[in-house]
Amino acid sequence: MPAPRDYVWIEALSDQEYSLKTSAEVLNIGRMALGRQIGGLSPNHNWGGGEMYKTALILATCVHVGSVNAETRKVFLEAEDTSRIQIATIEIAADRRYSVSMNDTVFTDHFLSMRPFKCLEGAVKHWCHVPYPYDIKRDVSAELTDLEYDFLFIWKGATEYGINMWNGVYYRLEDQNGALNGTLYEIDMNRLASPPEVGNFRPVKDSDLHESDPESHWLPRLVIE
Repeated sequence: MPAPRDYVWIEALSDQEYSLKTSAEVLNIGRMALGRQIGGLSPNHNWGGGEMYKTALILATCVHVGSVNAETRKVFLEAEDTSRIQIATIEIAADRRYSVSMNDTVFTDHFLSMRPFKCLEGAVKHWCHVPYPYDIKRDVSAELTDLEYDFLFIWKGATEYGINMWNGVYYRLEDQNGALNGTLYEIDMNRLASPPEVGNFRPVKDSDLHESDPESHWLPRLVIE
């Protein structure tokens, strides 16, 4: 989900002269950085101060672009009746790399099949988070797969003592007008029991995912907005 950028181009024509193409907003930032009016700048303008002004404009541009692109999003699991549980927050940097902070307050600790899990407790089913155990880039500049790997789950019956790795949950994400909506697919989590080859950041294949009936699951949707 690459964000639109407000590009700036500064071309050095000589030691003292530059050709500038930019937006009005960046010109305002540059005006504050330089402490002088530059609103009437012509395409080829003699700055006089040369390198100092070029540096200030570049710094102003970096501040502007960073502020446009960095963002915070909330992650929800959604039931069939559209009720939601916020399970995490993600911070996306200007380069589209991100970090995840899980909302531990909505999870309960369980020890299932000799392993610790953090689970959401429903009346009929529990939804247990499965942290992806291998290397991941956490980069959404070109695609959303890393986010899909960060939100893997296994469901279990509320009264069951163990957990069945066959009951894996994989949310396939799509960007829909800026909101990321994930559709539930079933997956056998034993698929991830062995580490992938070095450099393979996409061990889950399309053939590993199976369509599911949303009405048969407690939390059939993942929403990031």
